[in-house]
Amino acid sequence: MRIDPIQFKPSKKQRHIFNKNKDIVIRLEHPEATPQKYDIYKRYMAYQHPDSDQGVSYEAMKSFSIKLPSSIEIDYYLDGRIIGITFADIIPKTGLSSGYHFFDPEFASRSIGVYSMLAEIRLCEILELPYFYPGFWIRNCKKMAYKSQYKPNQIFVNGEWVDNDLMDWDFLE
Repeated sequence: MRIDPIQFKPSKKQRHIFNKNKDIVIRLEHPEATPQKYDIYKRYMAYQHPDSDQGVSYEAMKSFSIKLPSSIEIDYYLDGRIIGITFADIIPKTGLSSGYHFFDPEFASRSIGVYSMLAEIRLCEILELPYFYPGFWIRNCKKMAYKSQYKPNQIFVNGEWVDNDLMDWDFLE
């Protein structure tokens, strides 16, 4: 899936979440696994994916920081405290590709996951990157359903990008 930051139109709820989190400071860093981030990751996995078979080991968390020359870490701070982390890649002339995001469950009421998507779409606009890639989207996967709420968006089908809202899904039935 990809989102054009210029064409993106946040919903009323998304605008509310973005405005609610204006006090969050965002820092772009080199990817680095730390005990503090690992603690947030463990608590996030227990909160967000309690029945998941995904690993919660330190090595599992480190694997999300891709370590390519284009890899970055986007850290979200509130009052000097880190509350969310995204591991991503900046691909020049292509876009920002989000690899993995996790947040401190203590701040779940602030919808940090939604805020991070909105902030990263905005970051593409600031960096003049043509697209934000939130990762794979599988139509019938409940855990990925949230991605289709960021509109308009496109999906890659049969070697070409197609507007998701115009997609005729009947061919799969």
